[in-house]
Amino acid sequence: MFFMLFIIRAGIQILADHPRLYWKRDCTPGTDWFRFQRPVPAGRVWTAKDDSVTLPTWLGIPGLRHTIDLARWWHLSVNLLWTLNGIAFYALLFPTDQWHRLVPITWDVFPNALSTAIQYALLNFPVDESWTRYNSLQQLSYFITVFVAAPIFIATGLLQSPAISNRLGWGGRVLNRQVARSIHFLSFSWFVLFILAHGIIVFVTGLRQNTNHMFAGGEPLLGRVPALRPGHGGGRAGLVARLALHDPARAAGAEGRHVHDRLDQGPGGVVGPALPTH
Repeated sequence: MFFMLFIIRAGIQILADHPRLYWKRDCTPGTDWFRFQRPVPAGRVWTAKDDSVTLPTWLGIPGLRHTIDLARWWHLSVNLLWTLNGIAFYALLFPTDQWHRLVPITWDVFPNALSTAIQYALLNFPVDESWTRYNSLQQLSYFITVFVAAPIFIATGLLQSPAISNRLGWGGRVLNRQVARSIHFLSFSWFVLFILAHGIIVFVTGLRQNTNHMFAGGEPLLGRVPALRPGHGGGRAGLVARLALHDPARAAGAEGRHVHDRLDQGPGGVVGPALPTH
């Protein structure tokens, strides 16, 4: 999320330098399928500098007009860090059972996701069990983000490089720079939509409880140990350390459990398996 904020802002700045998208490599004026600039005027010289759009500094990086070189540096540099982070995520995801949370294994996920989407649209939110498992809509959203949008985002970014595109022969002509740029924009739009929807749902379904689950290990346990304070640390390690001060036996049990273990909602606060065993 931290990296994506820089990637998105720099990407918007790059797009603002030529705020038009095409499906054909010739970029003939009037053939753009998306733009946030007025049509190219006829009867006068229209340069790239004329076409660029000025962005406020809070939106774009660096936020000045016609600064595509600096914007590309930010975009590519942070993208490298984001890609390395993604590789580490994949490396930790598949050796564990966590991939079960993201990958649908039955076709029932599609009608169930539609039903869940209707519930969200009617503001009749389904029971939130995301601490232990995602509902079908969440699972599909994360699956698309991790296994579809992210690889497409990286691949189409690379295909915009002439050094790569020109070496692909007919493949580079089919997936030319303008096609890659358009698909890159669509995957970019998916990330923006995902982040906005995710953030809104976190707020409207209970900000305190959701952030406790994300950073402190679960709501029931937090009711039995001191609350997190700035600088005191969080996450699983911090949670076990605080438990050790108040209940050493439970701390030892929590530390020895699998990474998917969850805090049961029952009165005893028993640690149990997060994923179904069947």
